[in-house]
Amino acid sequence: MNLPVSSRMTLATGLRLCIGAALAAFGAAQARQQDIHADAHASPSGTTFSVVNLGVGDALVPVVNNQGQVAFTSRRSAPHRAKFYDGKVVLDLGDFGFPWVDVTGINDAGQVSGIADYRPSDSYDYPHAFRWSRQTGMVDLGALPNHEKSQSAAINASGQVAGVSAARAGLDPGAVHAVRWTVESGILDLGAGKTTSFAVDINDAGSIAAGIGAAVDLPIHTEVAAVWTAERGLVHLGTLGGARSHTVAINEPGQIAGNAQLANGELHAFFWTPGARLVDLGTLGGSESLATALNDGGRVAGSSTTAGGASHAFCWSHEEGMRDLGTLGGLTSRAADINRRDQVVGRSALPDGADRAFLWTRKHGMTDLNSRIPVAPSGLIVHDAVGVSDQGHIVAMSNAGLVLLTPDAPRLAAPVGGPVLLAAPVRAREPEPVSVKFVDANAGDSHRATWSWGDGTPDQPATVDERNGSGRIFGQHAYAQQGSYNIMLTITDSSGRLAYGTRTVTVCDPPNGFPCDAPAP
Repeated sequence: MNLPVSSRMTLATGLRLCIGAALAAFGAAQARQQDIHADAHASPSGTTFSVVNLGVGDALVPVVNNQGQVAFTSRRSAPHRAKFYDGKVVLDLGDFGFPWVDVTGINDAGQVSGIADYRPSDSYDYPHAFRWSRQTGMVDLGALPNHEKSQSAAINASGQVAGVSAARAGLDPGAVHAVRWTVESGILDLGAGKTTSFAVDINDAGSIAAGIGAAVDLPIHTEVAAVWTAERGLVHLGTLGGARSHTVAINEPGQIAGNAQLANGELHAFFWTPGARLVDLGTLGGSESLATALNDGGRVAGSSTTAGGASHAFCWSHEEGMRDLGTLGGLTSRAADINRRDQVVGRSALPDGADRAFLWTRKHGMTDLNSRIPVAPSGLIVHDAVGVSDQGHIVAMSNAGLVLLTPDAPRLAAPVGGPVLLAAPVRAREPEPVSVKFVDANAGDSHRATWSWGDGTPDQPATVDERNGSGRIFGQHAYAQQGSYNIMLTITDSSGRLAYGTRTVTVCDPPNGFPCDAPAP
């Protein structure tokens, strides 16, 4: 399963930084109904979704497969940790004995690609790419001979991983090379003969969307989109007249989407088909466009400026050209991903400027995903959809943390928690009450919950006040000293289904540290 391109672009930025030296409801039934988004509010003709709380308030590059499994990086505090939701529980993927572990991709077999430190460091001084599965655990994919660092970018259906191998330092011709790892053959150097190269995405045939930087046949300090195939090796695709271009995705037919500079320096999305030149996708009337995802039908999703200067989500195809997907009533929208059904997800502004996650389909247009969730506690807001599987599973950010939206799910679903509520400021040594509203479509379920306060104290059983399977969860805790702490709530229903809630809390201590009206240092 390929990464949503917005995530891939974030990863690519992190890649260059990483290699740096190498590349410079609670209450009675009536009250409960008030705490649940009424079914009547959902689109009567559109798909509805159940919610799974994954319990991470600050997730990096979450990716979802067609089994409804999710891999993501928890970065609520250092160090980063790689997580995997297997359809029932959230697992930590482990490490190589040192902190800092990140996810970069997932396939339908539940294999995960990522990056992990293999030597002591404070960040990514010594990363290696890894492949993880329940059967093998975390496998170090290593690096090319004479290289010390590597980083994965994506994983395909057979477990092949694309990424980069790099020397510890220096800008010599062998410093950074695109590579591909396979179970059978190990690591393959894709960048021989080029000064620098890096892989961005991989399809199931093993072809790779890549980039070449400062190649021997290109001017110094350029970055040009490239493709690697077993037949032709690494070949650059050119630009749209400017100095730079970069790939963001490759699909199963081997087509590529990316972004390239024009001669005037403006950035336009492009589409490439084997044997053809780059196609400029144009704009929605403005000066720039940005591709963020590509499906197997050759449709590109992204964002473009309009004639009025606002940014709108688009979907491009050869047949229709660039189609404006509109907004949810506000000025802007941004597309993050597209699946084989041409469903597009992303975020859009409401008339008041607040962001909401959207789903766009040809039949129903752009819809606020919050209107498609019939069972959710009041106060839950899903504000950014970042990935969609071909089966329609959507991974999104909410004010209760990372969530998985499962389409047309049976009502035998997990409980759904809202945001962790507490009053501010939180003062050291003063007991602070916290609460979470929750609902459960299974009215006969009972629930228990546990608070983890994030300060090293033992987990604490929560007080659950519920009726007809839904209600409110309470807790209270006093922090001994100032700092930033991650509160985690785990809710378990009587069938063993889990929901996770999370929030970062900043504790102030006026007599001994920073005042309560100032941010944490």
